[in-house]
Amino acid sequence: MHRMLRTLSALTLVVGLGACKSKTDDTSADNRPSPSVPAQTTRSPMAPAPTPAPAPAPSPAPSPAATSGNLSDAQIGAIASAANKSEIDAAKIAVQKTKNADVRKFADMMITDHTKVDGEATALFAKLDVKPAPGDVSQKIESDASATKTKLDAVTGTDFDKQYIDAQVSAHQQVLDMLDQQLIPSAHAPELKQLLTSVRASVEAHLTQAKTLQAKLTGAGK
Repeated sequence: MHRMLRTLSALTLVVGLGACKSKTDDTSADNRPSPSVPAQTTRSPMAPAPTPAPAPAPSPAPSPAATSGNLSDAQIGAIASAANKSEIDAAKIAVQKTKNADVRKFADMMITDHTKVDGEATALFAKLDVKPAPGDVSQKIESDASATKTKLDAVTGTDFDKQYIDAQVSAHQQVLDMLDQQLIPSAHAPELKQLLTSVRASVEAHLTQAKTLQAKLTGAGK
């Protein structure tokens, strides 16, 4: 009897172990990763290659007539007229307001010299049959002259003298540079070029006198 019980127990143990193994195998099989299926891609037909954008064309170089250093004789006429008028107008204010004998003498010289040059230029342009044509440069001279007049009208005494002569130094230096860099090189008519060259000597002399007077006024104010 005892032997039969031991035999039955052994059989039960073997069956149980077999069932556990079968279950373990099934579970492993279930947990085994399924083979991945590569995704199918839809391939579009080949599109034509894009046409490259054309390179921008280089900007054309400005013509000589458009540059500030190449002015027409008509433009030079307007510049000369504006410069002479601005000097004469400022000098007239100085004659009326200054109490300084040196400043008055300088202002009188400005009226005399620039009136003479303005008359010569007007006669020459009439002879050349050239009508002055206003441009950026002449308009800038007129604008600066208007600003200077406003400043001079607001001061008196030694302050007026200093501001007037300071403005004269600045204005004559600008005109001298303009003659060298723009007006004389740009002049087409030989007679105009000759007149401008002659005027340059006067402008340089005026600048020297204005600087001398400027230094004198500055020293007097210390």
